[in-house]
Amino acid sequence: MKRILIFITALSISSLSWAGNPARTGTAGATELMINPWANSSGWNGINSSNIKGIESLNLNSAGLTQIKSTNVGFSYMKYIADIKLNSMGLAQKIGSQSYIGISLFSMNFGNIERTDVNNPDGGIGTYSPRFTNIAVSYAHKFSDFISCGVVFRGISETGASDVKAKSACMDAGVQYSGKSKKSAASEVKGKDLHLGISLRNVGVNGVFAGDGLSYHFTDADGVQRTAQIRSAPFQLPTQLHIGASYDVKLDKDSSVFHNKLTIAGNFTSNAYANNQFGLGVEYTYKKIFAVRGGYQYEDKINDKELHINAFSGLAFGASINIPLNKQNNDNMISFDYSFRDSQFFGATHCLGIRVDLGDDE
Repeated sequence: MKRILIFITALSISSLSWAGNPARTGTAGATELMINPWANSSGWNGINSSNIKGIESLNLNSAGLTQIKSTNVGFSYMKYIADIKLNSMGLAQKIGSQSYIGISLFSMNFGNIERTDVNNPDGGIGTYSPRFTNIAVSYAHKFSDFISCGVVFRGISETGASDVKAKSACMDAGVQYSGKSKKSAASEVKGKDLHLGISLRNVGVNGVFAGDGLSYHFTDADGVQRTAQIRSAPFQLPTQLHIGASYDVKLDKDSSVFHNKLTIAGNFTSNAYANNQFGLGVEYTYKKIFAVRGGYQYEDKINDKELHINAFSGLAFGASINIPLNKQNNDNMISFDYSFRDSQFFGATHCLGIRVDLGDDE
């Protein structure tokens, strides 16, 4: 465990040395890796890196995979900016007393785009459908009742025209701590109320576009027909570092029940190819039936429409309804999630999701 913590800490410190550099803004590729496609955590605006759990943790802090009881299945649909459609699905499973695995699939569809060339600048020669896809496989382990670690290996595929593609691969690593604060330890409050998390994301190999679509035909000076290939410059991946903390506040006066809970969360995101971000979020939960949440993420010049480089205004909110599948086990439930993210330049982003959680039979 110490080796894993040292490794993640060393990578995190090294990433901070070149993160948030305005000169690097917009120079990374595969920026779809920065999109949170899940309805529950996007309602937080991704601020819940310290207490995220289940299959959604693969996009924020993979250590959260250990927070499920047994099985977690998730599906989500997001209408992104400019009518771009995102679909995600995933499965998380406990495979031992302290080990967990997860797999998720992400697909980004841009719809049909008119095909043009130098001879047909107005189109009329068909359409093409760009699609970005990545598949992630994760393993997480609970080293103690307080510390969990996780890693994610992700394969990335980007298809532009049918004959131009790019491929790459990356990995994430994360740690979560869940324990009792001094206040709750000195009282009769049950459960853990203090959560800390750190994760490093999208560390991988450079991608490059290739394919027949980058070739062109020409006639040389001797009248011979030839084909030349245009070389595409490689692109780096948008590495991120998340450092988060959250605290659960028990609102019930009766110490024997825990029906009303308020969670306060904060998160710092260090972006290698974008502005650094600071976020605050809250979530109110009634029993395990209903939850409403919101978050605000600040970055440099976020309120300046001329200089702001992010399409979003920083405001997000969401809600969840959880329905038990049987009365005998409250850990077995189906959840319906919704999130809203405000945009300064495009229509708002809406996300719908469904989760199924199955607990142990014991």
